[in-house]
Amino acid sequence: MKELNWPAMTMGFTVADEKLLRGLMVGEQVSFDLKGSGAAPVITGIRPAK
Repeated sequence: MKELNWPAMTMGFTVADEKLLRGLMVGEQVSFDLKGSGAAPVITGIRPAK
């Protein structure tokens, strides 16, 4: 994540509401919104990448 100066990696995130994951497929590229700071931000919005 360029904005956080994080290198490329695979990382699991907590989702604020599991309903956000409905309709997404494994491996699909997405854009998402994170809330919080430090090592445990939470995904608050997610959508297919354009």
